Amino acid sequence: MRQFALFAIIVGITTPVQAAEITNMFIMPGFCEQLRVDNKPVAGCENKIMQVVYDSGRASLVAVAEGDVYSFSGTEQRVRNGKIYQGLDQVTIATASGTQNHTVTGLCEFEDPFAGAASFTCKAHGDDGIIYNLVFATDGTPPEDSMAD
Repeated sequence: MRQFALFAIIVGITTPVQAAEITNMFIMPGFCEQLRVDNKPVAGCENKIMQVVYDSGRASLVAVAEGDVYSFSGTEQRVRNGKIYQGLDQVTIATASGTQNHTVTGLCEFEDPFAGAASFTCKAHGDDGIIYNLVFATDGTPPEDSMAD
């Protein structure tokens, strides 16, 4: 759990709104069904994701695979028919060799993880033509608020 929190701090540092403060950080266990970059599967996706919310209104959905961090983020969010739709404008990939910020257009669609098992599906198209995908299903365990005492 500590390792995952460390990755969230890395994402907080590398997010495009560097002056923003993290207001919420929820860890959700489950099953990483798919993490792909440029139509290539990313091996070793951990069976937990993190949702990070900033005081600027930006929110990120973070997956970790073999020590690398993949953050899907944006500022536009709407709720319709019980689903949350998060517009995406940035994918950040942090590896041991550095951090890459990619400008994207995309969407994450997910259900309320506090209400039980929830699915998360993110798809983003980079300005460079690369497609980023994340599909994750929580196991129904309520999210852990990693900022709570």
